Amino acid sequence: MLLTTELSQSFQESIFIGSWIITKFQYHYWNGIITPFLSIKQRDNFCYFPFIGPKHLVLSKISFCTSCFQPKSEINWIGWCTSCQAKKSNRQFSCILTRAGDSFGDVCNPSKHALCQDEEFSRKFCQPEYVIYLGHVGTTLKFGITRLYLGNYPKGYKFRLLDQGFDSALVFRGLDPLNLASAQELEDTLAHYFNVPLSLTFDHKFQAFTSQKSVLDTEALHEIASIIEGAFPDLALFDLLSFSSDYWWFYPSLKQKMQPLQSIPVKRYPPIISGEILLAKGQLVLFSCDNFLYWINLHDLQGRSYYQWED
Repeated sequence: MLLTTELSQSFQESIFIGSWIITKFQYHYWNGIITPFLSIKQRDNFCYFPFIGPKHLVLSKISFCTSCFQPKSEINWIGWCTSCQAKKSNRQFSCILTRAGDSFGDVCNPSKHALCQDEEFSRKFCQPEYVIYLGHVGTTLKFGITRLYLGNYPKGYKFRLLDQGFDSALVFRGLDPLNLASAQELEDTLAHYFNVPLSLTFDHKFQAFTSQKSVLDTEALHEIASIIEGAFPDLALFDLLSFSSDYWWFYPSLKQKMQPLQSIPVKRYPPIISGEILLAKGQLVLFSCDNFLYWINLHDLQGRSYYQWED
């Protein structure tokens, strides 16, 4: 007997319960190429896998909270459901992603007293030195902050910049080391002073990258750094990083065979991902399937369960 459409859909979704859930993406160097990895979890199991080459994934239509891993109709941009947003551990991480102390209802000075009353967390995430970066995709700029050291890497901030998909970036240190709260405050001041955003949407990055506008060269970046140091003498240029030639992409060799990147359609929240990955840069991933090209947004995969599918 054939299942009704409703029962069939219910059955299709039920197979995802308890499956692996995509929680986020991160970029790392692999054989000299900047490569995207998907972070996946299943109960207490956790791993990464490289998101390159041929891929055939069937994705759940429903979203799962990346904290409690339960199917939820509403999750925030971080991937948490309403109840998980209230958990102390998640409120602490919200301080890093938004504003120190906001999730605890006051302004926090982690160097003196942590509002969360968790000194271990404060020592690890709030008190360490932060850097301020100015990154760009094409000619579109963005300010941001990240810790000077991430994990055991002396230049751990580099991985945060890779995830953003920047062509290159300027990194500044404070003459007096910046903690989380002071870095966030200065980041806001810089953004307002130079009229540069603190965040870029997928659409902003898509337009900036696919328009193929000329990128900022090293000389232009040094000039920008001098302007910032002149206006904010408490900051000093610490690093200038260029990534544009290192991402996982084959567009230069295929340029003559492909239509303009901007005219290639974007598939938002696709139920199936199938094809060969030609390019990966920040949120943007370009697929080729049976001579059909399409983009996906890696953020659309957050909180979705999946299973491998073969032709």
